[in-house]
Amino acid sequence: MFWVLSPYLEAATSAPPAPLLLSSGWKLQDVVKATQPGAEVSSSKFKSDGWFPATVPGTVLTTLVNNHVYPEPLYGENNRPETIPESLARSSYWYRTQIEVPKSYKGHHVWLNFDGINYSAAVWVNGTQVGTIRGAFIRGIFDITANVRPGKKAVVAVLVTPQPHPGVPHEHTLRAGMGQNG
Repeated sequence: MFWVLSPYLEAATSAPPAPLLLSSGWKLQDVVKATQPGAEVSSSKFKSDGWFPATVPGTVLTTLVNNHVYPEPLYGENNRPETIPESLARSSYWYRTQIEVPKSYKGHHVWLNFDGINYSAAVWVNGTQVGTIRGAFIRGIFDITANVRPGKKAVVAVLVTPQPHPGVPHEHTLRAGMGQNG
């Protein structure tokens, strides 16, 4: 998933400034540890001390592996539920970043573009919820012109929530059979 901040002209009088790729500076935290509402998490006064540096684009698991919370799941038997818990598929997480909106965006509409979030998300900018996304790797595009000021800092917070019914985990073995997921 790539997250991009991009300007577009209200009137086609000149070429718009270049988009700003938001792939660095993100932090991640489990909602169990960050229980504040979105308006507070997306505020410039909010302290995200103790949050993990997030890998964007990437998944929650990618960030947790990169921060040595869990081992690389594609190595050996690391993907077993006693090593990487199945509960990750049922947990919600906050992503948060602070960016400077380029001065060159003045006089343009400013859009926040998400190239895919799984499964759903609530998107907040500077204390205001600007929209939601729902569905597997669905894209989201939000006009945040009213929420940001060119040349000023902005806080983007995204609450990513899992699929409501991710299935029943089951290891397929001769003894245990195929399970409910086939």
